[in-house]
Amino acid sequence: MAQSTRKKQNSGPPIGGLLLLGVVMAGAVVLARMAAQDQKQEKVVEPEVQASDIFGNLPEETPAGPNPASETNKSPEDIAETACWVEAQAVAVRAAAVYKVAKEAKARDDHAVWAERGKEAKELYDQAVILSVEWERGLIEKYGDGDRRVRAITAELNGWFKILEVLAKTTGR
Repeated sequence: MAQSTRKKQNSGPPIGGLLLLGVVMAGAVVLARMAAQDQKQEKVVEPEVQASDIFGNLPEETPAGPNPASETNKSPEDIAETACWVEAQAVAVRAAAVYKVAKEAKARDDHAVWAERGKEAKELYDQAVILSVEWERGLIEKYGDGDRRVRAITAELNGWFKILEVLAKTTGR
């Protein structure tokens, strides 16, 4: 019979790897105990602080929002009475009424009325934006976005844009 020249395979886990793992684990335990003892020895006594003194040395903060010092009133007082803005606001009031009816229909699950009135409200808000957006941009260029009256107009126009986003998502483009 022919004898095989193959080496016999080890049937168990490698001893060297297990020994190395054991040494590493023992070293980690020893280091952890030494660190814990060092922390006990180095305990620092912290001075007592009264609760009212904790934030006493911090400077006063300015309130969040626009800086009142940078706001101005360069624009004329009657700027909101400009014809295009008055017309845009009148259209937006009609749009808001139609939008309210549309939301009520949606709450009743009347999808046909919701779609119809939503589309109508979207068209009216579009018209209001078209009437006023170029005028508003001109105001920002002329008086700056720090002007209080211009900010109020921009805020109202941004409210219309937010409603238009909702209507575009729900009633289509």
